[in-house]
Amino acid sequence: MNIKLFFSVVFLVVVQATVKAATFTSIKSGDWNDPETWNTSGSTVPSNTDNVKIGTAHTITITANAACASIELDSNSGYLNVNSGIILTIFGRIYVNSSNSSIRELYLLGMGTINCVSIDVGDSSSPNTSSPPTKIYSTITNLNITGDLSLYSSVYASNQTNNATFSHEAGTVKIGGQIKTTNTAPSVSTLTMPTFSTPITFNPGTGAITYPAASYDKTLVLSYANPVAISSGAVVNLSGLKATVNYNATNQTVYTTTYNNLTLSGSGAKTFGATTIVNNNLTIASGVVANLGAGLNHTAKLLTLGNTIKNRGTWGTTASSAANKNDVFFSNTGIVTVSEECTGETKTWDGTAWSGVTKPTINDHVDFNGNYDSGKDGGSVEACSCHIADQTNAKVVFKSGHTFTVANRLDVNTANFGIGSNGVLTFEDGASLVQLNDESNTGVITYTRNSEPMKYLDYTYWSSPIKDQNARALSPDTFKDDAQGYRGYKVDNGAWKAITDTEIMQPGVGYIIQAPRQVTFPYTEIADFKGVPNNGPVAVPLSVWNWNLIGNPYPSAISADDFILANQNDILGTLSFWTHNTPPAHIDDPANPDYNSQYYYNYTADDYAMYSLVGGTETNPTLPGEGLPAESDVDNKVPSGFIAAGQSFIVCSVEDYTVDGGDGYANFTNDMRVVGNNTQFFKFRKSTALEKHRVWLNLTNSQGLFKQILIGYVEGATNSHDNLYDGFVYNGNVYANFYSINEATDYTIQGRELPFSKDDLVPLGFSLNLGNKPNVVRTFKIGIDHVDGDLANQPIYLEDKIEKKVWDLRKGDYVFTSLDGVYNDRFVLKYTNTSLGIDKIESDVNKLTVLVKNKIITIDSKADNIKKVVVFDISGKIIFKSDKVNNSVLEISNLKSANQVIIVKVILESGKIQTTKVVFK
Repeated sequence: MNIKLFFSVVFLVVVQATVKAATFTSIKSGDWNDPETWNTSGSTVPSNTDNVKIGTAHTITITANAACASIELDSNSGYLNVNSGIILTIFGRIYVNSSNSSIRELYLLGMGTINCVSIDVGDSSSPNTSSPPTKIYSTITNLNITGDLSLYSSVYASNQTNNATFSHEAGTVKIGGQIKTTNTAPSVSTLTMPTFSTPITFNPGTGAITYPAASYDKTLVLSYANPVAISSGAVVNLSGLKATVNYNATNQTVYTTTYNNLTLSGSGAKTFGATTIVNNNLTIASGVVANLGAGLNHTAKLLTLGNTIKNRGTWGTTASSAANKNDVFFSNTGIVTVSEECTGETKTWDGTAWSGVTKPTINDHVDFNGNYDSGKDGGSVEACSCHIADQTNAKVVFKSGHTFTVANRLDVNTANFGIGSNGVLTFEDGASLVQLNDESNTGVITYTRNSEPMKYLDYTYWSSPIKDQNARALSPDTFKDDAQGYRGYKVDNGAWKAITDTEIMQPGVGYIIQAPRQVTFPYTEIADFKGVPNNGPVAVPLSVWNWNLIGNPYPSAISADDFILANQNDILGTLSFWTHNTPPAHIDDPANPDYNSQYYYNYTADDYAMYSLVGGTETNPTLPGEGLPAESDVDNKVPSGFIAAGQSFIVCSVEDYTVDGGDGYANFTNDMRVVGNNTQFFKFRKSTALEKHRVWLNLTNSQGLFKQILIGYVEGATNSHDNLYDGFVYNGNVYANFYSINEATDYTIQGRELPFSKDDLVPLGFSLNLGNKPNVVRTFKIGIDHVDGDLANQPIYLEDKIEKKVWDLRKGDYVFTSLDGVYNDRFVLKYTNTSLGIDKIESDVNKLTVLVKNKIITIDSKADNIKKVVVFDISGKIIFKSDKVNNSVLEISNLKSANQVIIVKVILESGKIQTTKVVFK
């Protein structure tokens, strides 16, 4: 320990503790940081040890972060105005004392933040005369009170009162302590706040908190699970004639009192205790369940109900005098309005036809009161909300390729069926349930999913679209033994971890389960998921800088592009899908001879198809003679845009998700869900969201070797590494590998910048490791699999630097032979037939540098003059542009930008383009 430093700190604390606090009183309206605002001489302004008093009707504006010990009124009124982004810190209290002759009012205004220890309104001691009201009005955007808010209302003689009022009419207030009323009786304190994000706790006493009785028309928003706590006789009266109380969180307890207008929003259950009275408007929003308990005494003129109430059949649609509607009491004959966010009509299927003749639309509520088969009714169905009544025994089935789209809540009454039965709502393999809004579902569905055909010892990569699914129930005949247990696994910290018989599949988590052994191969597992369908946001924690097995949590397909874009700050942008192509190869382990015949098998990493925003690549078997399937068994589908229901896949998390504002989770949302495109584990589309011009190249030989790579010129990509676009190569094929190269990194998928230039050059790498393997042909082919976009009509060439050839790939595959080795400087993909070679590529790139130091960008080109420079921020917005550089060096010193990652695009006089990402700081 540094003793000298320690004593220095102690001395500093002692010296600071002896500083005498000053009192600053405003003498006019003005800036807090202007000495002329205050009654002191010299150039001083209030600091954190000083007390501040606001003079009569003065407005003090805080334009820079400031602090003081306390704030109070010097006279009858004052104003504090905190500018946007500014923080005023008060290390003590804000205090408005009572007056025997005048109303005392302090106003807290502005778009900034006030932090204080406590607020006192009124005097803690009883007045000796009747006092006018004492008030604090606040519209400050953020008001944070670490301690108590105390409202001291008192009574003098003959019931003359001094009322204390705290009215927070906009923004958010957070209170760490209690809201205290006076300890003398009886009196009234007034509390008015639209947003309340911490619990309200009233201290012992016989005082009260009340809304104003007449004109106040704001809403008190309660955003805490148990927002109101009362002790020792304190009273809360929230029945002001125009005021509203809104419980807007998830699963809240409703305080028992009298309300004028009561709104139950947010989600989950709102639980009532003793009888609660609502005098005017009661609104129960969609997605909310009202647990009434002892009942609700509703004398309101208007009752507005959410769809969950209506769908469950809890509420009537009319009210009559003293009628009992499922524990809801109406004491007048007002009209009840049913509002479930569905603007259409109710469509009922009776087993034969829809009411109203036509099929429902997305605006209509749907009731199934009879058996339904989508295949006999023209396919897909849309609904605003849906209810399937248990008492009707309705069997509702959606066939493959059909989608049931529900905007809001799905309610399946399955009391007589339950998990393990046939269920009443079934989605066959390839059918979809799509929900648009984040509603809570009730009841059980059956969702059937057929695996891809599996080989002996093969695995299927599963994810559950429903809640509480037992993993083993998907494949109950899968092998289990005492040594390794059930042959199912998940990924834990980048490594496979065995699951148990009782493992419950978590939403968004991926699992692999081995095929049963005593079956005929190829084998397809038919899995039935039975439970409440997942809906709304799902967040899966990621193992940092590691491989993670996650999966689609919904009973519908999701967009792979949307998933990648939403999670770009947390994962590398390449998704990997298992394709079942290569049977597991037996591996002998000399150290464990007893295991050789049973357990040691290798699963090749080359059986993962890959997808990024550029597109996807397919896989094929490695080499013949290794137990490969026939061509008809090859799973050569390309994952080109959709992730099917029940499908899991592998992602790699970033090294530090905090750098770009990630949260360390893989996040799924309803916005990613798509209609249809769910008939198999890989269903493809051509994405039109981004401009793309792509070429797929294959490396093959006559004996079945196959490796595919993708190079794409895509909107948003650069010629440096991009997480969203570039997919690293898997070196899973022990015999041969094929990849593109950029900045000394090998890629299976590589994104390149737009606009496409015919002068672009892409080095290609190739490796071979056949050893002394007999009867293997060392003749290989590189050819075009397919192209799209502008490359459909673009000449495409392959340069072989060793053979000194430039080959037109449009005329056919390029044939070559090779010895074992790694060849990263042999092949170049190009779009002209001139021969430049790898040396030229590397020398041009190395002669252009982009450096940043002290917020000055220096661009130096030793190969050619710079013609044009454009600088973008990470969102793609242009923040600098120079069209006529005409020099080999450019220095940018006046760039107005915060510290961030920027993209510098340099165009040389020769037409060469280089794009570089740098950190601007």
